[in-house]
Amino acid sequence: MESFREEKNFEINFLKIARIIWKRKYQIVILSSLIAVFNVFYALSLTNVYTSEAELAPNENTETSLGAFDRIGGIASLAGISTNIGNETNNYNLTIRSITSKQFLGEFIDKRDLYADIFAISSYDIETDKSYYDETIYIEKTSSWIRKIKKPYKPKPSVYEVREVLLENLTITKDSKMGLLYITYTHPNPNFAKELLEMLINDINLYMQKRDIEFYSRVSQSLRDEIAKTEDKNLIDSLYSLIEVNQRKLAVAEASREYALKIIDKPVTPEGRTFPVRSTLVITLSLLGGIFSTIIFVIHDYLKSFGYRRIFDLIQKEN
Repeated sequence: MESFREEKNFEINFLKIARIIWKRKYQIVILSSLIAVFNVFYALSLTNVYTSEAELAPNENTETSLGAFDRIGGIASLAGISTNIGNETNNYNLTIRSITSKQFLGEFIDKRDLYADIFAISSYDIETDKSYYDETIYIEKTSSWIRKIKKPYKPKPSVYEVREVLLENLTITKDSKMGLLYITYTHPNPNFAKELLEMLINDINLYMQKRDIEFYSRVSQSLRDEIAKTEDKNLIDSLYSLIEVNQRKLAVAEASREYALKIIDKPVTPEGRTFPVRSTLVITLSLLGGIFSTIIFVIHDYLKSFGYRRIFDLIQKEN
């Protein structure tokens, strides 16, 4: 064991490594050049992807409305009316969470029929403004899904499969200090990247609006039901006041456009690709290829000079 260590330490030295590199310089250059050429073709084969971004802020009118919900709920609870208001949390955080929820995104994908553009897109030709799809899973001419998949999956992907692909390219970042929300989406088609963000913002506002309108309507109905059951004049007057407040909030909700999220900076069609940065990619991979080529020749010549059989015998002796 000791002799193996001594022989190994004796053989390993930087001077010998430098001599090997100098001796193999032409082979290293040739192999590195071949790797560089391969890197160029690899970089050219990569699909361009583009990122569109939107900057949003919470709608203060919605937050105020939620404050009114709390007041209505507090007084209504004294009358024994259950409005489930105690379960309402900050509407802004609830909106952010809803954007990625299975229910919202499932409805969003299905209603907009985004299956092919999210799941089957393969590339985009900026000159002809045409998207191309993976023909092993989807035929655009006939709108047919031909994906070979095992049950319980079907040739046409489910909304949950498409949702997973969508979420891989969707980024949502909340600025806690400024209260702003940044949403980005990356896609081979820059126009679709922008359009998807526009549709997503529009639909989440409608989704939250519908949810709150239904809630206001339930509150008003609960208050009317309570009025019909009570004979206490003071309580009846209070309940009518609550209905009036609730109806005003309902009217605001029905009239609002940017109900939950206001657009500060709308999404635009990106002009420059996000990935790949081909020059950087080729240079980086070529440098790694040069290092790899050098290591391969150094290891080969180093072990050859030491003797493969001798190394094997020493390893066997070590064990």
